[in-house]
Amino acid sequence: MDKKKSLGIVTAAIALVVSIVGTTVAFAAYNASLTIKGSGTAKATRWSIIFKDLGSAQTGNDAGVTSTASEKTAPSIVGNTSIETYSVELKTPGDYVTYNFKIKNDGDFPAKIDTGFAMPTPSCTKGASGVDADATNVCSNLTYTLKYVTGGANVAVNDTFAAGEEKEVQLKIYYSKNATTAQLPTDDVAIGNLNITIPFVQY
Repeated sequence: MDKKKSLGIVTAAIALVVSIVGTTVAFAAYNASLTIKGSGTAKATRWSIIFKDLGSAQTGNDAGVTSTASEKTAPSIVGNTSIETYSVELKTPGDYVTYNFKIKNDGDFPAKIDTGFAMPTPSCTKGASGVDADATNVCSNLTYTLKYVTGGANVAVNDTFAAGEEKEVQLKIYYSKNATTAQLPTDDVAIGNLNITIPFVQY
């Protein structure tokens, strides 16, 4: 009886082991894989702000008399980013000279005029035979502006240009019609400090 009982116990134990091993093998047969596939491209882009379509000088007088303003040297666009170098003469109060051209954002990013932009204040230097008051009188009656043709607003800091957008502007130097006879110069007065830099940044 004891041997039979022992055999039964051993058999049961072996069956149990086989059963557990068999279950373990069956569980290991389940498996799965996850796969992610993709591709990307870094597109070519550019940053480009340019001048274009520079027009010829336009002269006039808003005092109701014949203009004596004239262009001595016509400017040209150099390398798309510089306008060089104009020279004009103003003689009669009310005289003015204007140049129209376009500023274009020719790049792929929106741009705006940066905080470094400011219109210069013209300087005046009296001629060799002039009097000290000549320079003061002329400069006090000069106006130098850069305005948008559409709307007439001054070009200013934070003005925006969308990618591909262009805006026509007008540069104007004007000798006020309000200058009195007593303020007219006794000799030629050289007008300087007319250079303008327009910095742009991405926004």
